[in-house]
Amino acid sequence: MIKPQQLIEIGLITATLSVMLGESVVATSSQLKTSSSSPEPTPIILAQNSRNSEANRLLNEGLRLFRQRTAESLREALEKLQAARDLYRAAGDKGKEATTLLGIGTINDLLGEKQQAVT
Repeated sequence: MIKPQQLIEIGLITATLSVMLGESVVATSSQLKTSSSSPEPTPIILAQNSRNSEANRLLNEGLRLFRQRTAESLREALEKLQAARDLYRAAGDKGKEATTLLGIGTINDLLGEKQQAVT
C-alpha cells in the first residue's frame, strides 16, 4: 500500500517532469508549420528555455536532496528550491514556480513546519 508521503513525492516528481518535458517538446497548433506542398502539419520542436538553466539545475539538485529524506538533506533541498523559485518567478515561469512551491510546502511539512508549509 502506498503511504501518503509516497503519494506526495510521486506527485512532486510527476509535476516536475511534466513541466520540464512540456517546456522542451510541446508545440501548440498555432506553432505548427505547414508546407505548401503538403497539407499535413509538421510539428516544430521547441528548444528548452536556456535562460532558466540555473533554476533547472537548482530544482534538480533540490529533488535529489529531497529523495535522501534526512533532516539535513531536506533543509538543503529547501534552500535549493527557494533559490530556484526566485529565478523562475523573475523569469515569469509560473509552471515551474508552482512546482517549486509544491516542493517547498512538502519539505516544510516533513520538517514539522506546518505553518510554513501552508504559507
